[in-house]
Amino acid sequence: MIKIYTGTRAPDGCRVTVQAFSEDHVQTTRPDGETTVTRLLMVAGPAEPLRHVVWHSPTGFEWGYHGSGPADLALSILADHFGERQTPTEARAFDAERCPQAARYHQAFKREIIAELPGPTVVVAPEFAWTLESTAVDAWIAGKRREEETRPLSQAAGSPQ
Repeated sequence: MIKIYTGTRAPDGCRVTVQAFSEDHVQTTRPDGETTVTRLLMVAGPAEPLRHVVWHSPTGFEWGYHGSGPADLALSILADHFGERQTPTEARAFDAERCPQAARYHQAFKREIIAELPGPTVVVAPEFAWTLESTAVDAWIAGKRREEETRPLSQAAGSPQ
């Protein structure tokens, strides 16, 4: 199962959805013998609003810079990706023990991924959006874990290098 996170900016704020897709591959061979593999994504569920895991920003998600809104977006994407959840009654009091992996990696994810997404603009177009596949999140996490293996134990995943 692959998830695609999509962010859009509207006059009334930023919206982020997550949608599940199933993946398949089709192999074809041309008459000249060259083989190609095409990746197919099939919708496996409706796009749903990404649940806001509130820690830094009570007002919601943002991206394209370093700040509290981008930090909460990073935390929320990672919590969803890792399947870590807080109960609705905990929504306003973040507990890192309930989302340990998201809490551990979210600041680095914010700096390296979320802050690099196209930022706020003066002109807001309805079609303005970004997408992020869960496969890219997997690759980023794998890279961070490789870095951790070579880093002294005293440095945390989210700490600056």
